[in-house]
Amino acid sequence: MSLVLAHGYRVEAGSHHLTTVRVISKLLGPGHRGLAKAFNDLRKSRHERLYDGVDFCTAEEASRAIDRASELLALIEAKIGK
Repeated sequence: MSLVLAHGYRVEAGSHHLTTVRVISKLLGPGHRGLAKAFNDLRKSRHERLYDGVDFCTAEEASRAIDRASELLALIEAKIGK
């Protein structure tokens, strides 16, 4: 969300996760398309777990999600100058 806000975008309640994914995809550029897709996949997975009754995640899935999130966070921090 910080990257989105740092570039002057504002999101509406109820769609902030999807908007964040879309804006980050554009701001990071085509060289990071796979990471943006992974971020969107995590968003969808979160939704399934919270709202559709999917109640499990393997240790491998969790580890992979943490790795991708760390990679994304590093890119965002570099973009906003942290």
